[in-house]
Amino acid sequence: MLSMPPEGRPDDQQVETTASAIYLNLRRLQLYVTLKSYGPGFWEIFASTSPKMIVKAGNDTASGISLMLTNRFDPPELYIEEINSLRAGMGAQMVGAIFDALQQQPGAFQIRLNDRSPIVRDDVTWWQRIISTHPEFTWVRTQF
Repeated sequence: MLSMPPEGRPDDQQVETTASAIYLNLRRLQLYVTLKSYGPGFWEIFASTSPKMIVKAGNDTASGISLMLTNRFDPPELYIEEINSLRAGMGAQMVGAIFDALQQQPGAFQIRLNDRSPIVRDDVTWWQRIISTHPEFTWVRTQF
């Protein structure tokens, strides 16, 4: 486990380490992945089953995810911008790859997401089900 700065916030190197771990975990899922820095402590990651990096809601061409990871917000955030899955279980695998990387720094990042997922059963969305099974993370969920 990486040590945290005294104030409990991940430093720029720790954000980069986590972003790189997410990148590698998504690559292990046989996805096309890009990792882009927007300066110290701010990373964006795209992953897709298509080399065209298609990641958008309602897409019927490819599965994928896009996210940002930064310590520039208070608290530091991992923001899941979009996720789309055409194959059963692929969404859970992509999210699992992220969770695995976050375990290196438990509690360092709050996870923010826009929940566009359909209600799956019991009047809850796919994301609500994921959130309820991972209370170890701090979540901010916006529903559209």
